Amino acid sequence: MPRAAFSSAHAYVATRAEGPAVAHRANKGGAEQRSDAPVDMVHLARQSLGNRSLEVEILALFRAQSDLYLERIRHAADDKARSMAAHTLRGSALGIGAWQLAEEAAVLEKHPDRTALIDGFADTLDQTNRFIGALIDM
Repeated sequence: MPRAAFSSAHAYVATRAEGPAVAHRANKGGAEQRSDAPVDMVHLARQSLGNRSLEVEILALFRAQSDLYLERIRHAADDKARSMAAHTLRGSALGIGAWQLAEEAAVLEKHPDRTALIDGFADTLDQTNRFIGALIDM
């Protein structure tokens, strides 16, 4: 079982079977650096004012709602509906600090006719939700 720790400090480390994943860290000058982790835990801590139980609630809501909006993207009646669903997911991803997911959602929002992008977006969303699951399903 993965072990993780929430922190409102400048670093967050989740230990997984394949090794540690650093979600976010500030350098010596205090400038922020983004990492490859699916969720920026420092950003989330700022959004929740350091309230750990609120962080868990936000992440659980994101995970549940994101699957619904992915289905809306996949089965949209038209490009406008697909764009609106991608826009919603983009805003939610930005709220939790899921930067890569937000970038991919922005591309889908702008180009809803490019349905070939959906599978890659779904993979990124799955990776994000697995990261969230490792944090909240402990």
